[in-house]
Amino acid sequence: MPPNVISASVLVCEKVLTEQDGVMSAIRIADVFYIPEMPEQPQGSMAIVQAYALIILKSKPGEESEHTLALKLERPDGTLVNVTDKPEVVALKSKLPGAPGGVNMIAILNLQPKTMGTYMLRAYVDSEEVGSAPITLLRTVGKSVN
Repeated sequence: MPPNVISASVLVCEKVLTEQDGVMSAIRIADVFYIPEMPEQPQGSMAIVQAYALIILKSKPGEESEHTLALKLERPDGTLVNVTDKPEVVALKSKLPGAPGGVNMIAILNLQPKTMGTYMLRAYVDSEEVGSAPITLLRTVGKSVN
């Protein structure tokens, strides 16, 4: 982890609320999503599983620095795909004297359930992995959606 980053959290959830005072709440934290059997999809359409990622970085008190933050999804076969178009430049700066600084990032995850299994959402600060969260897609047995 970069020396001035003291904490990194990666959460996957159904929704992230941001209050007027800037405080964030992760709603229905999950790591398993059940996928029903789907009828044949019309040409050009696809089913998706939508979830949200909340990434929370904290820095040492008094530390002020800029970093790049990137999210990548590792598929069950090991291939990595970018979640964000490009790394975001983030500033780690404390808003309160003597308190850790930090930044929060929300990303929408639109997963195409073509392959069942465990995916890993990975967060990178300055190209160094700082945290991850598993996302498992499981086929619902014996049920179908019409």
